Amino acid sequence: MSLDDPYIDLKGREFSLAELDADERTLLNTLRQRADRAPPWHELANFWMKLVGEFYDGRGLSRSQVRHTVLYRIAQDLASRLAVEQGVARVPDYRDEIETLVRTGSRRAASSAKPRACPRTC
Repeated sequence: MSLDDPYIDLKGREFSLAELDADERTLLNTLRQRADRAPPWHELANFWMKLVGEFYDGRGLSRSQVRHTVLYRIAQDLASRLAVEQGVARVPDYRDEIETLVRTGSRRAASSAKPRACPRTC
């Protein structure tokens, strides 16, 4: 994957890799290599959370700020993909959107929600 290609997560959201600096790209490659080895998903989750947290601690970001970085979101998606592959999670779909609408009290919006096609990554 080149820097011109966006990373597309399980929900179909695109993240530009061009925004990542050299150190972030190195860390992303480390995370991808670890995910490719297919450890139990929870081990990958523990690994990336510690690694990404420490990386951005060194840059002076708060944990709240870290959660909004592209690298954090991609790492989270890599672990989610592994969880789906290992059968401990499912790919997000319209049912998640309906659940969110119902939980937030928007029953009218939930009743009119229509299933969408699966994103390109399915």
